[in-house]
Amino acid sequence: MTYFAVTTAIFCVGFVLYGAIAVVSFDETVLNRVLKGLLAGLAGGCLLGGLLSGTILFTRFISQQSLTLKVLASCLFMVSFLIIVYMGIFSFVPYYIYNLIKLRKEGSRDNNPKP
Repeated sequence: MTYFAVTTAIFCVGFVLYGAIAVVSFDETVLNRVLKGLLAGLAGGCLLGGLLSGTILFTRFISQQSLTLKVLASCLFMVSFLIIVYMGIFSFVPYYIYNLIKLRKEGSRDNNPKP
């Protein structure tokens, strides 16, 4: 539930920020501004949501590892950062859909109690 709520909020923030920047920065017709604003908003939302998603997933993963791996990840922080970025961006949409389906199933289970 927390993952879904936090990534949704950061996606909306990224959408608004990047969309507004795109709408203001282009000197074209109104329709082109709106379309480029929507596209840039989607890209910005996925970027920020993916970064947060990667951070959450990497934190969950690294918390279960040994101290040696934690120290190694700290020493090679640039590699760890790249792993966070790529893992987050490429897994954001599938993991978001997975959490959405999971929440819907839990919600339908709560609405239909067993006798």
